Amino acid sequence: MSSCIEDSEEYIPSYVARAVRSLELDAQEQFTDFRNGGMCALPGEEQPMSGQQVSFGKRLGKMLLEEGLKCNLKELVEKIDRKPTQEQADALEKAAEVAACNVRQALAAEFGSSILQRDKGNSIYCGLLSVITEQLELQDVDFPKICSQGLPLGIDVEIPHSSLYPRYKPKKQSLYEIPRVHSNYKSMLIPEVREKADCIVREEEAKGYIQRIDNSSLASGGRTYIRRAAVPKAGSYENGVRIVEDFKRSNTNLHSSIPNTARLPSVSHLRQLVGSLTAPHSQSTSSYKILQFDLKSAYRHLGIHPEERKNASFTHTFQDGNTVAYENMVLSFGHSAAAYWFVRYASLVLSCLELILRAMFSSTSSKPFACYMYVDDGFLCVRIEIYTEVAIIVIVFWLLLGSALSCNKLRCNSSDGTVVGIRVDTKDHPRFEIDPSKTGKLLEDLRKVVRAGRVSEQELSSLAGKLNRYASLRKYLKPYLQPFYGLLAVMRKVGRVTGSCPPGSEVHITARFFIKILTDPHAFHSVGPIRRSIDGFSGTLLLFTDASTRALGGVIALRDGCSDNFTKPEKSQRTIWFHKKNR
Repeated sequence: MSSCIEDSEEYIPSYVARAVRSLELDAQEQFTDFRNGGMCALPGEEQPMSGQQVSFGKRLGKMLLEEGLKCNLKELVEKIDRKPTQEQADALEKAAEVAACNVRQALAAEFGSSILQRDKGNSIYCGLLSVITEQLELQDVDFPKICSQGLPLGIDVEIPHSSLYPRYKPKKQSLYEIPRVHSNYKSMLIPEVREKADCIVREEEAKGYIQRIDNSSLASGGRTYIRRAAVPKAGSYENGVRIVEDFKRSNTNLHSSIPNTARLPSVSHLRQLVGSLTAPHSQSTSSYKILQFDLKSAYRHLGIHPEERKNASFTHTFQDGNTVAYENMVLSFGHSAAAYWFVRYASLVLSCLELILRAMFSSTSSKPFACYMYVDDGFLCVRIEIYTEVAIIVIVFWLLLGSALSCNKLRCNSSDGTVVGIRVDTKDHPRFEIDPSKTGKLLEDLRKVVRAGRVSEQELSSLAGKLNRYASLRKYLKPYLQPFYGLLAVMRKVGRVTGSCPPGSEVHITARFFIKILTDPHAFHSVGPIRRSIDGFSGTLLLFTDASTRALGGVIALRDGCSDNFTKPEKSQRTIWFHKKNR
């Protein structure tokens, strides 16, 4: 027995030392691997700009600002009190479009009218983006050139590998059985859906997002038809309809060879970003206000390669009974390559914006702004003294390139805002919490699972996403998400529409556990930012934890002193094993 104790006393300090080294590497990676959807550098830690970047960035920034001021954007932006009225949104969009057009013409006069050519289904000006990318000396000069020819899906046209993005490692998946007779999902035939769906299809055809397939093309064969489904907006078809395409069960995603993936920023990165803006002594962010924007029909502004269109075909049956075959001219949400291409586009544009704003304002203000982009949602913290100027440049620049903004979703002149479901408050000390409008729905969904003992794939996917968002602010709850994602993976693999979770099952037990947590008055309390550690360690070092539906356990090393050597069993250090059963 004494031998075991001696071995343990020798082993634990060495184990602690190894764990500390591992945690230090994790902490280092957490800050060196920072992502914001753009240049991926925290404010104040960016690489120095070259003379060319400063020169062109400042010149383009002044053009955007001056044209915006001429079009009365300053007054329009300053009058918005958090959320614009419809009248304000319409006026802002109209004025910003005029300003963007004027800047576009000025750049065409300098670099040639060819930069304004749009082809292959693109709404964006690939030539213009190419010129700006090169002038700002950004690395991704290939994207605008590839996009100008139509973006490949990796089926009939190869997607070029990029050294700027990590390799894509697709999950192994069996082929789905394709129905012998193509048809859309039943949701497309729901009475309250059909009129709205008809309007969406006609509108997309008018905009050039889709085109009808003529008889000669129909006869040529070799097409893949994608099944479509109608999804209600905000839980009800009365609020609107969103049409989604099932590229997964048509095996289109499986047949696509995609060399790279674009990683999105996380909630932790958001907390780091805002935390980096805090004042040194007060730790306050009260000198910043938030600007939020949303890209309208984001994916639909990027064209796909003409030879790939046959791989994104579909049919639509109108209310009069007429069935028409179409092909997508542009990227469609749901295809694996579409996500990669759009995030790559948005990342390039945000990188351009960051350099332009740095060239304009870095000399007059310390840490003038911070940017965060999650797919098509943009979020900026901007110093109050330059807020209006930055807002004008951001709005006009996106329109300059051909993207569209949902101006009614703009959020201006506010000290709080919501991005990726997280409410950020910069009024005093930065705070982060789950969007209060989402918390009630989370509890409701959990209670429904416990009550029914069954859950649909769509409901489970939504619930898992909400729980993941909640756990992103409370990482010690992450292990408890596994039962939900495990059941979801099984349902998708075997093709089940609903799954069983009776009393005694992991999902049922864990759902009840979350209900107990979320009904606590402090369950949705806000958390602070993530900052770099001043001296490299904290007084209490959590080594590891593990959890199941029945218990939580782990090891904590507690150190009061300031020694850097964990291998010596000093009096100031204790190692605690803990174990707690769940009732």
